[in-house]
Amino acid sequence: MSPRPNVSAERKPQILLAAMQVFLQKGFTAARMEDIAKQASLSVGNLYRYFPGKLDITLALMELFLEPSLSNSNDLLSAPGTCRERLESSFLRVLEKQDASLLTLYGEMYHLARYEPRVRTVLQDYNQRYQKIVANLLQQGIQNGELRSVDTDAAAFAFQSIFDGFMQNMAFTSRPLNLSVVLHQAFDMLFNGLSVTRSNTS
Repeated sequence: MSPRPNVSAERKPQILLAAMQVFLQKGFTAARMEDIAKQASLSVGNLYRYFPGKLDITLALMELFLEPSLSNSNDLLSAPGTCRERLESSFLRVLEKQDASLLTLYGEMYHLARYEPRVRTVLQDYNQRYQKIVANLLQQGIQNGELRSVDTDAAAFAFQSIFDGFMQNMAFTSRPLNLSVVLHQAFDMLFNGLSVTRSNTS
């Protein structure tokens, strides 16, 4: 007898997609489990079999978004190129993949984190892990003579703040952006302060 298919493995992505659509239409706060069940073509009772509540769905969505981002960022540590080249190309790849719906959800998650401790904990953990990767990459830049000696943790925090700013402002800009140009200018400002030059080595 062949093994029974794992229905949960099929249903959960379906539910998460439905939840994302509902959250985009109504926002996290106004969305109800009934709305998500209807969008996923499930009964409310069946929906609760997979997720105990709306917050659990939200946390599953966050994991879906954030974990691949960390994995890709960690690969930067062994990638070829200078510290700047690796960071800048990584930022650009992520930003170019974002559409209006994902940017809206990104902003909703940060808003939700203000009053939902479990969401805040997930984002704090993600931010700390991401900043550690960036700090290690900046340390590589210092060791290979590309960058002057700086507090890499503070610099990593600054880099992520810029990235978050890009993500949130892209959702509200009314004009098309040349992301490559804008990002390059931002990195010019940062790396002009971090680079090894005569003025900051004297």
